[in-house]
Amino acid sequence: MEMILINKCNSKRNHTRGMTLVELMVVIAVIGILSAIAYPTYTHHILKTNRIAVLADIAKIQLEIEEKYINSYSSIASSIVSGGTCSFCSTQLDKYTLSFEDLTATTYTIKAVPKNEQRNDTCASNTYNEITLNQFNVASPNECW
Repeated sequence: MEMILINKCNSKRNHTRGMTLVELMVVIAVIGILSAIAYPTYTHHILKTNRIAVLADIAKIQLEIEEKYINSYSSIASSIVSGGTCSFCSTQLDKYTLSFEDLTATTYTIKAVPKNEQRNDTCASNTYNEITLNQFNVASPNECW
């Protein structure tokens, strides 16, 4: 009968676990590339969302002023828009300033002027200084509507 001597002291080798520097640099490069693509897209969508919200608010203002019209638009306007804000609108104060322009008894133009980073918003690759809508449903700039 032969005996086999088995050394059980080193039956498990100690393996060092972890990442190499090259693997870590590859992960960092992938994260950097994804961030370079994702962040501009994200900011574009935020600006577009804010613009769509102000367009909806301009339409709400127009509906309200037309609904309450009796003999004059100017008497109604101050109850709807005051100090650049609208009492029932969802537009954030730091994104747009709302106001009336060319306000008379028979005419009005609702104006939204972008503020802060919202000024970087573009419609069809053109920047704009204001979004307007008048009593005849003429909207400007057309690309934004």
